[in-house]
Amino acid sequence: MKKSLICGIASLALAAAPALSTFALGTGTQTHDVTVGEVDETVYSVEIDWGNNMVFNWKYSYDTNSFGFKPNLGCEGYVMSGADIHLTQAQEDGRLYSDNTCTTLQTGELENGTSYYQKTAIGGHIHVEDSSINGRVKVHASFTPDENYDWVVGKFAGTYEHNLTTGEIAYSDDFEDGYLVPQLGSIGYAIYHSWLHLETDNNLVSSESITSNDTIGTVTLTIEPDLN
Repeated sequence: MKKSLICGIASLALAAAPALSTFALGTGTQTHDVTVGEVDETVYSVEIDWGNNMVFNWKYSYDTNSFGFKPNLGCEGYVMSGADIHLTQAQEDGRLYSDNTCTTLQTGELENGTSYYQKTAIGGHIHVEDSSINGRVKVHASFTPDENYDWVVGKFAGTYEHNLTTGEIAYSDDFEDGYLVPQLGSIGYAIYHSWLHLETDNNLVSSESITSNDTIGTVTLTIEPDLN
């Protein structure tokens, strides 16, 4: 019995030998082609909206006791919902209108679901939407004053605060290098928002040197591929 068991083990070892021999035949040098599959292309697509307007009014400020350029305000709609204290206060202050051109003051009772209007849309707004495919752009904004207004400096802000009572506008988050910072829009989109504001040396400027419809300067947007 012991002799038969040994023979059985030897036979098992011999049966496994061909498998080892087959594996050995797979060694050596082999090649396989690497091919191109899908090929993506970049398609740049940008839409620019200059907002309400690029009109700036020469106005007096009680806060600084001086004159300066303030952006023209556009008419903006708001829907009355519940006891909206902001619209109620606007009506009491004589700042609420019934039409979308902000020419007719709202005098009657406010009704829920009805649109009312205020002069709150800040002028100088620049809106750039980047919907490029397989790529993105970078946006640079600059302001060049007209020769007669070389004392004006144009800056671009990312945010602002508008005091509806005094009418004062405080800008913040200026883009010091001129490159606008994108915000995330819908999938695959980037949105650039900026508000132009004009700074002057108020103490050296007379209202007599400013004329309506003059060109203060020019805003230039430079849009190029962002390869970084």
